This record gives sequence, C-alpha cells and structure tokens, in this order.
Amino acid sequence: MTTLLTYLKHLRVIRESGLASHERSYYPALDGLFNAVGATLAPKVAAIHDIADQGAGHPDYALQVEQTRDLRAAVEVKGAAADLDALMQSDQVRRYVRFYNLTLVTNLREFALVHQSKAGQIEAILRYTLAADEPSFWAASPEALARQHQEGLLDFLIGALTWDAIITRPKDLADALARYAREALRRLARQPAGQLDHLRAALSQTLGLHFTDEQGEHFFRSGLVQTLFYGLFSAWVVWNRGQRDAEPFRWREAGDYLHLPVLRELFERLAIPSQLEMLDMRKPLEWAEATLRRTNWGGFSANFDQGDAVNYFYEPFLEAYDPALREQLGVWYTPREIIRYQVARVHRLLCEELGIAAGLADERVLILDPATGTGGYLLEALRVIDATLAEQGMGAMRGLALQQAATRRVVGFEILPAPFIVAHLQLATLLAERGAALGPKDRAGVYLTNALTGWKKEEITPMALPEFPALKREAEAAASVKQGARILVVLGNPPYCAPAGVAEDEERDLLAPYYVGLGQRFGLQARASTTSMCASFGWPSARSPKPADAASFPISAIIPGWMACRIR
Repeated sequence: MTTLLTYLKHLRVIRESGLASHERSYYPALDGLFNAVGATLAPKVAAIHDIADQGAGHPDYALQVEQTRDLRAAVEVKGAAADLDALMQSDQVRRYVRFYNLTLVTNLREFALVHQSKAGQIEAILRYTLAADEPSFWAASPEALARQHQEGLLDFLIGALTWDAIITRPKDLADALARYAREALRRLARQPAGQLDHLRAALSQTLGLHFTDEQGEHFFRSGLVQTLFYGLFSAWVVWNRGQRDAEPFRWREAGDYLHLPVLRELFERLAIPSQLEMLDMRKPLEWAEATLRRTNWGGFSANFDQGDAVNYFYEPFLEAYDPALREQLGVWYTPREIIRYQVARVHRLLCEELGIAAGLADERVLILDPATGTGGYLLEALRVIDATLAEQGMGAMRGLALQQAATRRVVGFEILPAPFIVAHLQLATLLAERGAALGPKDRAGVYLTNALTGWKKEEITPMALPEFPALKREAEAAASVKQGARILVVLGNPPYCAPAGVAEDEERDLLAPYYVGLGQRFGLQARASTTSMCASFGWPSARSPKPADAASFPISAIIPGWMACRIR
C-alpha cells in the first residue's frame, strides 16, 4: 500500500467510525503521512504533535530534523470543510509564520507551505490539492485519489520538509531538481498538444524523429522539461564560476549565462514568462531557482571538481525524474575504471598496431562517441591526448593543441538535451583546468543530434527553421561530421535502443545488421547491449553509410565492451 493510500484509508476509517469530532480526530492519519515521508529523508524529519509554546502559541505539529533538532516548519491543521485560503490568512497562521517563518497549512485535502513575502504578505510557496471541496474529497475512492496523486503529493511534502535545507551533495540537488521537473512535466502533460507545435516540428526535423503516439509525445515533452531544468542548472554553474553579482541567481537571466547557442535558443524559447504562465510551468521553475539559491556552491563544487560529480549528476536526475525513459534509453553510468581501460586500449592499438605513434593525440585521428551521454569517454580521450602531448614536450603549445582536439576531432552525438548540456559542462571544465579554456565563440565537438539518422546525403532534405537558426546550425554541423568526416575511432555506448513512440525508417535499416548473430555468435542480447558488454561491427560514415561486418575492413580491432576501433 502506498503512503498516500494508507493516509486516505486511515482518514476514511476515522470518518466512517461515527466518532470523529473535529480535526484532532484525524491527527493519527496525518502522523502516519508526515512521518512516513520524513523517514525517507536524510537526515530524517519527524512530526512532533502538540508542541510546547515557543512564543507563538501551540501549533498542531512541528516538523523537526531528528539529528540537529532544527525546526523545518510549524503545522496548522483544520477539517476538510475549512477554506484553505482563509486559513492561510488567519491570525493564528500569521503568528506562526512570524515566529517559525515556514508554516505548513492543511485541511486534510489541500496542503500549502506558506511564508511572509518581502511585502509583508502571507503567501503560499508550494501548494497541492487532492480535492477541490469537502464533498468531492469524501466521495472519491481512496484508490482513485492515490493513483492520481501519489507522486505529486509526495513530491510536494518532500519539498515542504526540505525547503530551507542547505544542499551540498550533487545527488541531493539532482533529486530536488528532478522533483520540480516532474511537477513541470505533469503540468505540461495537461496542456493541449497544439501549443507546442513549433517546438515539436523543429526538434522533429533536427533529430530526424517523428513523435508518433502517446509514448512519442511523452518523449518530446520530457525532453523539453529536461532542457528547461538542465539549462537552468547549466546557467547556475556558469554564474557561480564567473564574477557573481551581489544579486542572487535568477531564472529570468539564465539565458545570459548559456554560451552554447543551441542551448540558449531552446531555453529562451521555453522560458518566455508568458509561455510558462500559459503552460502552467512557471512555479516549478521558480522552485528550482530557490533550490539552486540554497545550494552551497563551495560544498557542491568540491565534488564537481573531482571530475565525476557532474557525470554522476545526470543518472540520479533521470532516475528520479523519468525512470521509464532512463530504462528505455539505457542511461547507465559507466564506471571510470572501465572507461580508462577502454580508451587506453584504443590508444595502444593505434600506436602499436596501426602505426600511429601519437595514438589519440595524432591530429589525423578523428574520434566519435555516437551516444555520448554526459561525455565520460570524450573526457578520458582528452586526458590521454593531454598526457601524450605533455610527453612530447609540447610546452606552451600544448593547451592550444588540446583545445583544437576538443573542438575539431573529439566528437560526440547525443539525442537528449540534459546529458548534452552536462557533457559540454564537463568538457569546458576539463579544458579550463588544463589551461585550454574555450573562448566565447568556441565550443566542444558535442552535437545535439540523432546518431542513427542523417548519414546519407540523398536522404537529407534542406531544413526550413527560420525561427530556430541555432538549432539549424547545430543540425548542419552534425551532418557535416556524418557525411564528410573520416572517422577513425568509434567508442562509447552504441545507441541500440530507440525511444518508444518515435519512428524513423533509416534507424530500423541501420540497426538491422547489428542484431544478426548477436546471440548465436557472441552471446549478447540486443536489448541489454547498452548496459552490458557488446561489440560494434562498424559505423556509418561518408564512405560506409550502412553497418558492415568487421571483416570487410582492411584492419579492424574489436574491443570488449561498448566500442570498436577501425581504419578505413
């Protein structure tokens, strides 16, 4: 039984007993709800009933952190017939807000976390409604309400119980942003599909995908929300690394810190205040902004600079935000140890078997990660290139050579906006640390594109995207790699799993040869190939638009685990 269903059934038992008098009769159900949610937090938060007078009267509950005994909020409870708006403005709640700052107000069917605004008004920060009035609340079945509201109410309560908690760990920030992104996605799902036609058409053209059914529409909307929230996260990171003003970080100004044109264009097209209001997504974005403001940059960046924090950041975000999409696309973190081994082996094969003395550092070697995710393989390739350049005694030219490698011949393709953003963040961080910082007009060679389409010139139709010039340039830059580059090394996790609900004939044709003999010859399952060991038998390029067996190439080295290296 879910937490919400337990709460609703408990309320119903109390009411149907015929012995309930007023709201105090329903406290045991609220005890169970608050404490069940509080027990999932770290540190835990407990609901303490009927607390002693601290100077503002006797709130019905105090929400207290078990370890530190800090009070997160006071709680005021009334019966289901009470009007929540009137209750929020009552003298009693005003006293609690002045003394405790945060107060959670509920009439059993509605919940609001309130505070005092700068103008001195009592206002709701967060609000959630199970039923609009008392009759409909008691008439609805607990099972139906729980199915509809389990995730939403729990997200609200976790947000309320942690609203002013300082964040230092990347995972905690990922969970918080995912919580508000989920609410934004729920709100977006309630909007008519036609309101997003211009963005849908632009992404469909750019990625070579058709969003064909309910699952395809979910993939599209989920991608938009990821773009919005990861764009906000990316801007916050850049803002913190730069010369921060005395003013706090604001979501309205996030576009100013997004130097990647395609990301800035998508973010600003989504984050138009009037459009956010129309789509009912402004509040979740404001909650995310408040979450970023209470994140301790010093503590967060201490993990960030260790190299893996951002890489770890995306997987827990997607797991919390959209676990079905994560499973469908095979988004799993590849351990650094495995990445190091694989990249080192490719480097050695280039040096020892292909006669390329500088290996990955040779400026003739073009590297492609076709499903780059957060950029783990590209980062390791650049580390190897940097170490090789140092061994060669490049001196002052080493930074320039590394920067040229990152912008011209270490290439990644990614179809999801959020990991695409993180990959750029990680690559920019690495280059800055190695004295090869990107200039305002420079960018790493990671492109927002579908790795399984666009390899045949004859199948490409000119893009008419007058409203999205940066998106058009992104697609054209990715196409130039697919159709004109001489790719020598392919490494990373191959994009075997297409998103459900998106259709593209070219993808099916492209993938078909990979499946032949996977089980019989290599003991592999195609569905599991993105999360377990697999081998890639060739990759399309200008010379080889369709996959082929490795034996057809003059020299081929099949590397255990996610990659292939070959010479054409």
